[in-house]
Amino acid sequence: MGKPFGFGCMKLHIDCLLETDVQSLYSVDGLCSAPGDDRTELVDHYIEAYDRFAAENLKIKEPKKCPSVRSRNEILDFLYLHRIIQPTEKAGYMTLDEYKNVRMPLPSIQGFRQNAEEESAEKSSGNDASSSMDDLLAQLAAKYKRH
Repeated sequence: MGKPFGFGCMKLHIDCLLETDVQSLYSVDGLCSAPGDDRTELVDHYIEAYDRFAAENLKIKEPKKCPSVRSRNEILDFLYLHRIIQPTEKAGYMTLDEYKNVRMPLPSIQGFRQNAEEESAEKSSGNDASSSMDDLLAQLAAKYKRH
């Protein structure tokens, strides 16, 4: 089942995982027995197994210790798009002047993500201890246009 991009967010939480033996379902005993064994504690194990399987088949080599599908740029870009809500000035429609220059390519999602990661690294390495509560309140007021 898919979800169209842009129509809100969703979070998937697995409450229960039943593992079924198909052969036993179609036996005489299977008609009256429980539908399957509860394997909810193995959900993370199955996700990690899929991650390893996909990493091997996609020939992912980085990071060296534990290759993961999650290290692919396509996946990182997808997760970035769903985590960050862009301000209107970055996500608005193009102006006619911008649209006229058809030879200039649009920026990639990967570029946006990398810029955001660099800005985040600069902020964390800049030691924002100078930010006082008044500065934070001023930023919130500016964001919500309150004075």
